[in-house]
Amino acid sequence: MHSGPWCGWWEQLGLGRQHMDDLVLTFSSGVLSGSGHDCIGDFALQGNYESNGSVSFVKQYTGKHAVTYQGLSTGEGVIYGHWRIPGFNTGRFALKPDGKSTDLPIRELTAADLAPRAAPPTPLPEPAVHRPHHAGVGGVHHGPAQRRFEERRETLMRKAGIPPAHTPPTTRPTRRLVPEEEAFFSREAIHASGKTFGGLARPVI
Repeated sequence: MHSGPWCGWWEQLGLGRQHMDDLVLTFSSGVLSGSGHDCIGDFALQGNYESNGSVSFVKQYTGKHAVTYQGLSTGEGVIYGHWRIPGFNTGRFALKPDGKSTDLPIRELTAADLAPRAAPPTPLPEPAVHRPHHAGVGGVHHGPAQRRFEERRETLMRKAGIPPAHTPPTTRPTRRLVPEEEAFFSREAIHASGKTFGGLARPVI
């Protein structure tokens, strides 16, 4: 502990923070002593300190009451703790060698602190998910085999002069079906095109 001029303050509800002025402390062989004055009056200090930084002393005002102080050194020479008047009140206090601050240190701003902060990166859009899309006649989705069947059926129907179900009917020249076409055009195929044998004259050349 440093012997010499000190300064400090104590706090009390209703009085706020009060400073201790002309404070002189002496530390010797574990014994603390000193004197000073504040808004209450002149006082003398007497107590003890330990190697671990703990401090306890009594502040005796001249012709008035006494106050008990217990605190702990921060390792930088500043002592923080609480004072107590038994049965009356209590509060915080701080002591420091003259020239040191009892407030927490304020860090100076650097160029890095004043530099504008970079905007956060824009998230990349999620990749599109490819979904196979196949549409057959009438908007119905079909696989490759069904599409080939539809294309083959429409080809044979065009050869036979029968318009597909999804195109307007047109007048086309007709011819006789070959055996392959005869086998293909079953009742189900003709029904899918919207025609029936009952309402369709077999094409001739």
